[in-house]
Amino acid sequence: MTLELIPNSDLVFKGPYNVVSVTTLKLLNSGNERLAYKVKTTAPTRYCVKPNSSFLDAHATANIQVMLQPQKSNQPDDRTKHKFMVQWAAVPNNYTVDVDDFWKQDFENLNIQDLKLKCVFVDEQQAATVSNNSYGHRELDARNMPTSITASSLVCPITFQLFHEPVVAEDGYTYEQSAIIEWIQKNHTSPITRQPLSIGTLRPNHTSKILVQEFETKIRSTNYCFKLNSDVKKGRKTLFQSTGKVIFEASWLTKIDGPPIVLSKISGVKAQKEAFFYTELIRHPHILRTYSIIDEISVSPNSIMLVQEYAPEGSLYEVLEDGESLPKESVLGEIFIQVADAMSYLTHNNITHGDLACRNVLVFRFDRSIPQNNLVKLTDFGLDRASSMYLAMPEASSILNVIPVRYAAPEILSYGNSEDSYTEKSDMYSMGVLMWEAYSKGDLPWLNIEKDDEVCRLVIAGKQLERPTSCSVEHWSIISECMPYQPQNRPTFKILKQQLIELQCRKSFEKMAHINLLSQTVKKLSSKIPLMIKTLLRRTDGSLYEGEMVNGNIHGKGILINEDGAHYEGEFKDGEPIRRGIMKDKNGTHFDVEWKDNKIYGRGVLVLPNGARLEIGLSENEPDRQAVLTTLNGMRSEFMYSNGVPTGLFIISTVDGARLEAKIEGNDISECILNFPNGDRYEGQFNKEDFSGLGIFTTCNGDRYEGQFYCSKAHGSGTAVWKNGNKYVGEFSKGKLEGKGIFTFANGDTVEGQFKENTLIGRHLMSRAGCESYEVVATHDALGGYVTFRFPASEPLESLFEFNRYSKEFDCYLS
Repeated sequence: MTLELIPNSDLVFKGPYNVVSVTTLKLLNSGNERLAYKVKTTAPTRYCVKPNSSFLDAHATANIQVMLQPQKSNQPDDRTKHKFMVQWAAVPNNYTVDVDDFWKQDFENLNIQDLKLKCVFVDEQQAATVSNNSYGHRELDARNMPTSITASSLVCPITFQLFHEPVVAEDGYTYEQSAIIEWIQKNHTSPITRQPLSIGTLRPNHTSKILVQEFETKIRSTNYCFKLNSDVKKGRKTLFQSTGKVIFEASWLTKIDGPPIVLSKISGVKAQKEAFFYTELIRHPHILRTYSIIDEISVSPNSIMLVQEYAPEGSLYEVLEDGESLPKESVLGEIFIQVADAMSYLTHNNITHGDLACRNVLVFRFDRSIPQNNLVKLTDFGLDRASSMYLAMPEASSILNVIPVRYAAPEILSYGNSEDSYTEKSDMYSMGVLMWEAYSKGDLPWLNIEKDDEVCRLVIAGKQLERPTSCSVEHWSIISECMPYQPQNRPTFKILKQQLIELQCRKSFEKMAHINLLSQTVKKLSSKIPLMIKTLLRRTDGSLYEGEMVNGNIHGKGILINEDGAHYEGEFKDGEPIRRGIMKDKNGTHFDVEWKDNKIYGRGVLVLPNGARLEIGLSENEPDRQAVLTTLNGMRSEFMYSNGVPTGLFIISTVDGARLEAKIEGNDISECILNFPNGDRYEGQFNKEDFSGLGIFTTCNGDRYEGQFYCSKAHGSGTAVWKNGNKYVGEFSKGKLEGKGIFTFANGDTVEGQFKENTLIGRHLMSRAGCESYEVVATHDALGGYVTFRFPASEPLESLFEFNRYSKEFDCYLS
């Protein structure tokens, strides 16, 4: 049995130490037996270990968070003596007792192994030089991630790019700093575990940064040219094969620690550029990364082999074909934006693609419902006759001579694959076909036409693809503009990207507007119901009746049709509606109601053309009692009516878990309790669509603000308390510390004075914990931008006290 620890010698903690310092310990069970493990420390009151014990299946990994609790001193002391020990043992087959009981058992011949680690404490500069020789090479297997991500310790699971500034989050996973910050700001939860995350707890992962640096140094030292079976091993399995191209599974050999890769073999071509061109120039978040070229000696004649990054979800064609239904249109729109962005980059570098199709869009992350959770990258660019990247071998059958007829622009088909025909505008035509293909769920363009020659004839004659039924009119207007017969009438990829973004934003805004104006929608519905009733009860000479009659009177079951197109279907007695019936207006609104004494009473159900459904109590043609509104997107609203007006408690629930409890006065929300999906909570006064007045905002990580709000931001007097123990009492403006206030740090130090945009200004009174107060002056260091305090020279203290280590605490979470 083998348990590998990453790291396996030192646990590195980075200051400052007056706040929580987090490091990560990774466990890898590389054996074939199930293991039980536990983590011990010589200072259990100083550290929090999560989890400190569990089981680990064969070939599985675990991520252990080790948190050093805040200390009064910001300097390492006896903690340099602290140590950790990881123990593990094989678990017998069919063992069902929990892990705590396992370690209490006294098994005969139980082979317990252990490994000790010591704690190392470094500052920002020292951390960058920590040795990494003992570190392993794999990040955790992110099995639970909805998007099926599995990344190495060198690749961010959000961007699928090599790390530049890796950081560790509270979920124990490593991310690119800018990517996880943007993710947290939008989603507030982990992209892998879905647990709440906060930006303030992110910690640099110097291990991963060093690994990336070593990898980049290695590939540069070989001049981006690797040897097969020396640096890279080609697997037996073929992942993809088409005319002139084969993709093999591949792996790094022991002396190179790199990200997941494949080998792409292209027949009939040779590299026309130096190797660094393919690896250094073509770096873009939506273009497949090429790490190196395989040395010519290792490859068969008349072909080239590239070492490229691995796409875990396969091609867009495979994703669409395998799916039970088409993704949301907003998801396709996001994918098109990413492809247009990649093509805009290639065009800027004078590279044409030549074969834009869904099969050449590789999927790294896929979510059929949420657009921002998708990531695609473009591949196989430059494989055309006009290529500046590859040279066709005259004695071989080359992929460069193959025309993708069903995706090609008319000018390419007309002029016999002329080099001059391959331009940005010919790629734009293929982009239009690609978008048609995606909306058609991967169908082959011109599927009903068997021969390519006939397709070629039709396209040259000006025939165009028709709009798929799943494609909206708005999107088709953009797609059809990509495929005019004349190249000059097609847009650039820069313009296409902007058009797609504007349409995506417009649709998102429409959805947001619908949600934000829900209370106004309810108000409109309440006024619409009596109007509908009066309209349907109107009987003029133009109204028609079809149904049962007695002695010339409407009596029995029938349908009453008004001249404006509205009609009522139900039961009548002496010309008046009785019992239950269904009213329908000309717009498609349905209203299932109950009648008493020629007036609507009881429970009614109103169904709108957009699918919204309102169940409501009625009395004498007016909404009364409780009402429940549900929409197609899963939103549910509960409220009360009195005399036709919403009143009392108003409750809204969304499909993602948000919940609003509000008090309604005069059709407006006055006070509310709002619980967000990520665990944040607001309780207080509300004005139209904003937090306004007195309120309390609590974040999912324990931060809290109590005070005045304006436009949903802290504004006026208030108190902010952070989970690390820091506290501010004073004035706020637009979510920032602004005006007079007192800031108290977790260690007891206080600063009292004037703040401006989260920054101290002018003279202040500072109190060190357990010491007397000193008057100081806050200034800005022109070089570093640090806030410093200059003490009077007469005081027996240091003349300059740097305060920059606290600067992050002034970033208010409400801003």
